[in-house]
Amino acid sequence: MNMLYLLNEYRGKGLGQKLVSFWEAQMRSEGYPLVMTSTVSCEYAQHFYYKLGYAAVGGFTAQDGSYELILEKSL
Repeated sequence: MNMLYLLNEYRGKGLGQKLVSFWEAQMRSEGYPLVMTSTVSCEYAQHFYYKLGYAAVGGFTAQDGSYELILEKSL
C-alpha cells in the first residue's frame, strides 16, 4: 500500500480503517499471504498501522535523514 492520505477533517471517523480493510480484503482475494506498507517513523501513521495489526519489520534512512519504517501484516 502506498500513497494513501486522509485530510485532517476526515481523520478520526473510521474512514482510514475502512479503506485499509477494503484494500486488505482485495489483496486476500487475490491470494496474497501478507501486505506491506511504510511510513516515516516520526509520523503518527505508524500508530494507526500498529492498531490495525501491522508489525515493524525493518526500515531505512532516506537521503533527507528521515527513517522510513517498513510494516507488514499477515492476511
